[in-house]
Amino acid sequence: MHYLIDGYNLLFKLSSPAKRPLEKKRLLLISELNEVVSLLKLNATIVFDGSLPLPAETTRQHFDALEIVYTTAEQNADAYIIKEVENAKRPSQITVITSDRSLTMQCRSLGAQAQSIHDFLAFIQKKKKKKRQISAATREGAFRESDTQIARYLKIFENRVKNEE
Repeated sequence: MHYLIDGYNLLFKLSSPAKRPLEKKRLLLISELNEVVSLLKLNATIVFDGSLPLPAETTRQHFDALEIVYTTAEQNADAYIIKEVENAKRPSQITVITSDRSLTMQCRSLGAQAQSIHDFLAFIQKKKKKKRQISAATREGAFRESDTQIARYLKIFENRVKNEE
């Protein structure tokens, strides 16, 4: 599954109206989202609206596990996401993350899945919790002997003690 994330839609849903500059908020979001994408091994692209007349082309870059796209001033993030879904060989393998109803409806009509920001955050929390549980169980299982093994070791120990007497 490839996740196409409406960047500013996510940013504005998450950020408080603090007076931190937009660029700093965006960089913090990218950093935090990258950690989640990396941890959960998600295939994700976050798309931001471009506002400057240059560059004349969409720019793509990676921040570790997360792909970041900045559109041109002539193409907003919604248009970019729709075009990506239209051009996809298997749009059903794309999930668009946005709370924009119009974008959601357009992407679904093209065969993609869509998820609201709220639902995506809940999905992430659930996957992180499950991953922590699996990790804890794996750590615990790696150091915990079964009851059968413990009984076997106890018998071996008792036999050695008897033989030494």
